[in-house]
Amino acid sequence: KIRVTTKKRKHKQATMALQPSVAHAVSIVILVVTLIFLFGAIAGAEGEVAWSARNKNGVETSYGLTVARTNGNGIETETRYSSDDCERSSSDDICRACRDSGGAALSFLVFALLGNVAVTVLVVLKLRAPDAVPKLLILAILGGVWFCFFISWVSWAGGCQKELHDNDSDVTLGAGWALTFMCFILIPIVIFIEGVVSDDNSDEEMQAPPPADKADA
Repeated sequence: KIRVTTKKRKHKQATMALQPSVAHAVSIVILVVTLIFLFGAIAGAEGEVAWSARNKNGVETSYGLTVARTNGNGIETETRYSSDDCERSSSDDICRACRDSGGAALSFLVFALLGNVAVTVLVVLKLRAPDAVPKLLILAILGGVWFCFFISWVSWAGGCQKELHDNDSDVTLGAGWALTFMCFILIPIVIFIEGVVSDDNSDEEMQAPPPADKADA
């Protein structure tokens, strides 16, 4: 006789299954990490964190979303893309490209920040009470946040960075852009985690006792 142990098979499936409470906890951790990266990227608005950078002949230039900071020979200068000084020190095309792409990136980062905070709160609520928040609402907000990150890094890379690199090949993408791109990568992980957690699955259901064994001759 060959005995088919349904109990063992069910136990293995339950072990491999993703517990909703664990999944939500992982999502919260990733969202908090994303929030930290996001604050770093937004710090690039005033050039504290460079979105593009150049180090040439001992002169370091940090290009933020609204301003470029240059430090060389102990002298630090600041040039806003919207100022007349920008057009005098750089080409009009560079000032316009950095002003437009920097403004777009900053705006969408602010939207991403609001969405990130909101969805983190919703996931915490869902961790406490699985039926408190619809899954589709969380996924919709996450999709919007992901789109905001996408627009931010694409706008800068295709706008200011491209114009700067065309004029000087020593200009490279900076930490602010990299942090935004990392956020862009992390959000789909949360979308996947929250997407595979079913609203009608609970830890109690996952741990429910399996049916009685069946024996086949």
